Amino acid sequence: MLAAGRRRALRRHGWLVRRLALGAVTLFLVSVVVFAATQALPSDPAQSILGRGAQPEQLEALRQQLGLDRPLVTQYLDWLGGALTLDMGNSLSASNTSVADLIGPRLENSALLLGITGLLLVTVSVVVGVLCALYRDSPADHATQGAALVANALPEFVVGTLLVIMFSTVVL
Repeated sequence: MLAAGRRRALRRHGWLVRRLALGAVTLFLVSVVVFAATQALPSDPAQSILGRGAQPEQLEALRQQLGLDRPLVTQYLDWLGGALTLDMGNSLSASNTSVADLIGPRLENSALLLGITGLLLVTVSVVVGVLCALYRDSPADHATQGAALVANALPEFVVGTLLVIMFSTVVL
């Protein structure tokens, strides 16, 4: 009996390890695809920053400063290392200010909004789920399931726009 319980626990742990490994591989592949896609864009970042009137020497100096003159693999590994150590670099548009300093004050508000939304969402979901279980196969249950299906099928930007319209009216 005890051996069967241990085997089940090992299977669960093995499943969890496999899922975590698969998640890590997926994140790595997504990072490679995103980096490759940004490199494939037809624009030149140095030209975009300095403008059309920039001299070739200025462009070359900025490319060297940004590391755009190095091989793509080196650029990717530098970027990945920065991402893993949470070094987001400096903003080129905000007078060379650290990106972390720009994001930091906004992160607190975003975390507060996320927490309130999560708490509200979990509460409403549990209440609706319990009511649907209590009144199973009733018209209200079917209506709730249909509304949930429609809400899941809509793209996020449509739902977001509808919520902004709904909450910005005088009624709410």
